[in-house]
Amino acid sequence: GDIKRRTAGLVGAAWVCEGFLLCLLPSFAAETALPIAETALPINDPAKALRDALKLEDPVAAAARFAALSGKFEIIADHASLLRSQKLAEAGLHKEAASAAEAALDRYAESPLRADFEEVLGTARAALADEEGARQAWSDGIRLTRDSERKARMRIAVASSLERSGELEDALRVYRKVWTRHASTDQAELAEQRLDALEREPGATPRSATDWRKRADQLFRKRNNAEALLAYDKAISGKLKISERNRAQKQRAHLLFRMRDYSAAVQA
Repeated sequence: GDIKRRTAGLVGAAWVCEGFLLCLLPSFAAETALPIAETALPINDPAKALRDALKLEDPVAAAARFAALSGKFEIIADHASLLRSQKLAEAGLHKEAASAAEAALDRYAESPLRADFEEVLGTARAALADEEGARQAWSDGIRLTRDSERKARMRIAVASSLERSGELEDALRVYRKVWTRHASTDQAELAEQRLDALEREPGATPRSATDWRKRADQLFRKRNNAEALLAYDKAISGKLKISERNRAQKQRAHLLFRMRDYSAAVQA
């Protein structure tokens, strides 16, 4: 009697195990059918998933991984989508990068990364020889960010695009804007180089005394004293309105005082 009961119990257990395994088969089959990019994702650690994806050397593989991440983790979806579009551009897949950036802009209407998407979109369109579309994307990106360095970078891109399109006066105007409004950024040095070159062209509009005064004011605010002093000297030696000249001279005197050149400050 005990042997029969034990045998029945073992048979029942075997049926239970078999049933459990049969239930698991569809799920297992579905998981093994997933792309590598998705099966490799940590279950509940989006930050680790991002770090792991960033380690991938192949930009196409990384883009696929970021696509899977954007679908799996809502909390990092916009960031993963941005990295995907950047990796596609890095791989030279500019059409795909543009499409990814456009889709992300439609999907993430409230994302703080929208300026980044516009920058990627502009770069991809420029690579596809869509200069007008590129400038539109960069212009939208400029409006979407308050970061001076990023604004300057996208304005340089706009100006370079205008140069390629043969619109030199418009290019000069944008380069001057970078040179004056973003005077303390690395991009201002690039703008100055292009201004020096383009102003040699016949009929090109050179920088005015007002341009030098605007640049000086920005450098003054950023406490870039030596360059600000040079810019004020250039402005004052040119043609300024009386009120503008008086203001520039006062700022210059203040600057000399800041630099502890007290005798020159008093004379100014």
